[in-house]
Amino acid sequence: MERPEISTTPATVTVSVPIALPCAERIEEIIREEARAVAERQLAWLTFDQAAAHMGISPRTFERKKKELGLPVSIIDGVKRVARADVDALMRAHLHVPTATVIAFPSVLQRDAERGIANVQISKIGDPRSKIA
Repeated sequence: MERPEISTTPATVTVSVPIALPCAERIEEIIREEARAVAERQLAWLTFDQAAAHMGISPRTFERKKKELGLPVSIIDGVKRVARADVDALMRAHLHVPTATVIAFPSVLQRDAERGIANVQISKIGDPRSKIA
């Protein structure tokens, strides 16, 4: 094995170490695996099981929600699929953004005022104006 080449300057130290690279066949195999994975993630149409997994819910819950919300289904020769775009739209339509309550702790307000960083005006605990959307 070769010895690492070392060069130094007053501010830096550089060490050159030989690194083994995969052969051309292995690189092609890696590219094929990655291309297959990307294609699977970008499927335009999903089976119900794939759609449920994409949404992070059980297939039974997916079936119930599909019926409740009227999700369009494509049926060709008995094979049922839903459009990924429709599933994503359904998820976006039910996006929940929680709200946080800011509590005006006197010690924190005083500390921030002393540091000159008290930019938020908060009145009292329980005041509706102290909520952040």
